[in-house]
Amino acid sequence: MAGMGSPAFYFYPPLATMFFALVDAVFMHRLSVAHVIGVSAFLMGMASGVFFYWWARNFASVRVSAVLGLAFALAPYHLLTDYYNRGAIGEYAAYVWIPLIFHAAHRYLITARVRWLSLLAVAVTGLFFTHLLSAMIIGPVIAAYILLHLFGATGAPAGTRHAARSRLVMLALLAAVAALAVGTAAVYFLPALQLFDAANTAALFVRPIGGTRLFTGLSMSANPVVTRYTLFASIYLFVTVYLVAEYLRARRNATVATSCPGTSTAMVVMWTMVTALCGLFMWGKLGFVFEAPSPYRSLQFLSRLLIVVEFVVLTMVAVMFAALPSPVARKRMALMLLAVFAVLLAYQFSALFKKFQHQTLAQNEVAMSQRVQYRITPPEYYPKDAGFSARIDELLPQLALRLDASEQAWIVGGQGKVGSVSQNYGAFVVRVSSSDGGAVAIRQFYFPGWVAQDQDGRSLPVFAATSFKFATVQVPPGEHTVRIVRGEVPVEGFAKKVSAASLALLLLLLGTLAWQTQRQAATRNTLKQD
Repeated sequence: MAGMGSPAFYFYPPLATMFFALVDAVFMHRLSVAHVIGVSAFLMGMASGVFFYWWARNFASVRVSAVLGLAFALAPYHLLTDYYNRGAIGEYAAYVWIPLIFHAAHRYLITARVRWLSLLAVAVTGLFFTHLLSAMIIGPVIAAYILLHLFGATGAPAGTRHAARSRLVMLALLAAVAALAVGTAAVYFLPALQLFDAANTAALFVRPIGGTRLFTGLSMSANPVVTRYTLFASIYLFVTVYLVAEYLRARRNATVATSCPGTSTAMVVMWTMVTALCGLFMWGKLGFVFEAPSPYRSLQFLSRLLIVVEFVVLTMVAVMFAALPSPVARKRMALMLLAVFAVLLAYQFSALFKKFQHQTLAQNEVAMSQRVQYRITPPEYYPKDAGFSARIDELLPQLALRLDASEQAWIVGGQGKVGSVSQNYGAFVVRVSSSDGGAVAIRQFYFPGWVAQDQDGRSLPVFAATSFKFATVQVPPGEHTVRIVRGEVPVEGFAKKVSAASLALLLLLLGTLAWQTQRQAATRNTLKQD
């Protein structure tokens, strides 16, 4: 924000931005902003495809898994919407972690090896550091998959007390590792949850979530964006119906293979129900799920559920190739799915061609336009109650005087004069004189945590002033040297302790489990030798 501050991390976790900084450093800061974003996003897309390939390999062949990994990386909501149309990099990066979480959980449920618990911990922590809303909507699906795998038809052999106890132990360990992984990310999300309202969140919810429902009409003139999402959702629902029909036909012919873990009828029903529920939610049905006090009221728009749908539909494809061994059925599925894949790719290429045909690089979001140079962002990224226009293109003239001004501090109340201002990162030192006391504002937006002291160590009140909500200090009469710094609010200090404790406990738990595993292996080897 051109040195003016921003609550952006209250909306989006920092991991994607940190990855941009890493890519920029690797290329020794020689890439333009557009190329840093492009290279970073390409690597994220590649990672999401590779991780989905790992997940699909639990069910399908190398060739099928490779195609599905590519389809996941190029899925239209993932690529066209999140990257090219919305620039929602946090949500785009969340696709990296989702298949990795499922893969790690699946492998642990099958092998009970500690390394998969460790991978699960990394993936869960990564998701919470990347996009909280994606974590919130994919979480119930992960929980349902684990519970069904443990206690459904694909679980360990039932009928013994030992088997039941083993399942409960695995469930407890999975829950403990997931909870500690989430706790490790507390350094971000606890302050974000508490300080979220310090930002202009009202601008996020100008349009009620019910107004974003799909399947309300396919008129391009009415709302092209809703039409696009409706098209994606309709195709995914059609593919789901087709896959279920193939599965039912195979069951009727008694040709379903259930030897592969995760391909039981119960699993197929679960994946189908997830897609069906997402379809109902996006249609605007079961709206109570998105009303207060439900945390899902912050989902903002229902089309975001396409994150889950794209993952689940491609997972169903992998499961079907494992469950239906008939070459005829597999060939039929492959031809139909490749046709759908080709249609979606053609649609995306057409949309991108139209986008860049009428939008030059100088107008592109990642170019160094004047708006990007001044970090003029949507109104929700400004302080609460900031008096900004809702239109982005009207923000620049409102802020132009302060953005281009050379002074870093100025008098906004009372009589006084600013002598000098020095700035070092987030700290300001202002020399100010006032005959009867006054208020001095700094070129930094106000958020909780700003503190100020004079040369004698006396604390001075800091508050938000002007319609732009600049951080402002009330100074008493006389000459003063005021140091203004954004300090740590209590929740930030508490969150650091939670993260440190969670990480320590997580490492201790995983280390103890690894030690026990090695000890048991050594005991078995000794018994074999005897």
